[in-house]
Amino acid sequence: MTTRTLLAAPLLVGASVFAEPLIVSPTPFTMRIVDADTGEGVPGLRITTDNGIICYTLLNGDVSWGESSLMGRDVRFQIQDDTHRFDGSETTVRVKRGGRATLTVTAR
Repeated sequence: MTTRTLLAAPLLVGASVFAEPLIVSPTPFTMRIVDADTGEGVPGLRITTDNGIICYTLLNGDVSWGESSLMGRDVRFQIQDDTHRFDGSETTVRVKRGGRATLTVTAR
């Protein structure tokens, strides 16, 4: 029992040393993706930032980012979905803490 504890402790310390710190803004940037035909939010879209952060839109089409690496700059967003209805959409948006943007996508 003692041996396991001694072996596990260095692994936990090692993992925390090499883990990338997650710095999240208390006021995230929020984007809403709406369908051009219906005006409704589009759920389940995969949104990828230019630095590889991936999020999915909620049922109302909203998606939020709080990562400080995105704040205060123009960020390129790529939009994809499993049905390929909105695939290939891409846009660049200025991201700032507490900011909001609405993007309209057109089905293929």
